[in-house]
Amino acid sequence: LREHAGGIAHIQVADSPDRGEPGTGELNYRYIFAALDELRYGGWIGLEYKSTRETTEESLAWLPREKRSGEVNVEELHL
Repeated sequence: LREHAGGIAHIQVADSPDRGEPGTGELNYRYIFAALDELRYGGWIGLEYKSTRETTEESLAWLPREKRSGEVNVEELHL
């Protein structure tokens, strides 16, 4: 991230393997989002994962409802 920070304009979020919600796989999203915050990333973040839950609302449990359309501190995420 640090090496290419100047060229990042959009980030797509999906965990690995199987493209599930953040926190359901092997990627450390707490670390990734903290690094983006440190780099002062201000672009879009697209949620492009395959839900492992029954409903969309359940699949967004990691992201507090009141933070879904604004700025989020990485410590507020349920990862």
